[in-house]
Amino acid sequence: MRSGIRTNVGAFSDRVQEHLRAGGYSQKELADDLGLHPKVLSRKLHGSGNSHLTHLEIQHIITTLAHWHVITTREEALDLLELAQLGPTIFSDDKWQSPPLSTLTTGRDHPNPASDPGLSTPPLQHNLRAQTTRLIGREWAVEQLLHLFGRGEVRLVTLVGSGGSGKTRLAIDVASELVGVFEQGVWFVDLTGVRDPAQVPMSIMQVLNIQSIPGLPPLQSLITCLKNRQLLLVLDNFEQVIEASPILDEMLAGVPGLKVLVTSRVGLQLYGEREFNVPPLDVPDISVALSRTELMHYGAIQLFVERAQAVLPHFALTDENAGVVAQICARLDGLPLALELAAVRVRVLPVMLLLERISQARLPVLTRAARNLHNRQQTLRNTITWSYELLSSAEQRWFGRL
Repeated sequence: MRSGIRTNVGAFSDRVQEHLRAGGYSQKELADDLGLHPKVLSRKLHGSGNSHLTHLEIQHIITTLAHWHVITTREEALDLLELAQLGPTIFSDDKWQSPPLSTLTTGRDHPNPASDPGLSTPPLQHNLRAQTTRLIGREWAVEQLLHLFGRGEVRLVTLVGSGGSGKTRLAIDVASELVGVFEQGVWFVDLTGVRDPAQVPMSIMQVLNIQSIPGLPPLQSLITCLKNRQLLLVLDNFEQVIEASPILDEMLAGVPGLKVLVTSRVGLQLYGEREFNVPPLDVPDISVALSRTELMHYGAIQLFVERAQAVLPHFALTDENAGVVAQICARLDGLPLALELAAVRVRVLPVMLLLERISQARLPVLTRAARNLHNRQQTLRNTITWSYELLSSAEQRWFGRL
């Protein structure tokens, strides 16, 4: 299992540099396109310390070089993949058949990886939803989590953070990096609608399409069916079924090849659990004057700008609005969900007015969100309401006095 992709470091880095020089591009431009600080990319390219390129970063490098027409043949793309110790199937058939990879010419000795039966492999096993946006400001977290899962003794990792901190998205991106590592796949189990901890085994069985064994309770049926399997389970929103922690402990004891990635607002308090804190994105100190370029090194600023550009393509961080955007990000404490909800409002509100609205009443201005967000992510108000509903009657009465 890998913490990152340990490429033929020197050769891969040298080849990338050769292509960049030949095309008239700099490593800084490549870093900007990947959303990485130039020094971070340099460390990853050279394998400094524990820094290594992820699957997604290697794919991004190759597609960027193809988009820039720095590489023009499939032979060059396959050569880079070989130096990265990866095969052509790291790209799906759709990726090979779509720009920019489809623009690469095919040499006689290098057939189209998407069409050559000799290069085909069975589809990878997972149910992870493809993401339509890139993960921002969490590169360090992905790298550390992959390193954790690369250690044989680590079998349970819990991402702990407040509502809106981006735990689910981080879990999906980490799980995506591990597809192909586990023989029986990577499986995402959404526990949002589960209120009874006893229903957790059945929820997992439904995702894995496992039937109960006559005479055995669901948990024992699940353990029996998985006993000789190797897989990763991603259990999302575990805090509302936290009493199911002993069930998870039994599963880990009964299925040696099982590893689990959990997202929760609280730790599970299980022996062997590794808690991984998911903090808000880093925000600038608004008492310190920073340039536009310096501000773009902060994850919160990057996320706000990129999501704002998704709804208002001509939006940009300028010398005029940089200070206001920094204040918005600071006011929202760097919470990814809050930043995304605020960013889409630039379509109808100038950033100065948006800041005023947020300063006056943070919640009301953030009441509209994308329809395909889960209900618990639709608004910050829903996040608070959702948490409130988990309280006992006595706790709700106490909360009402605040």
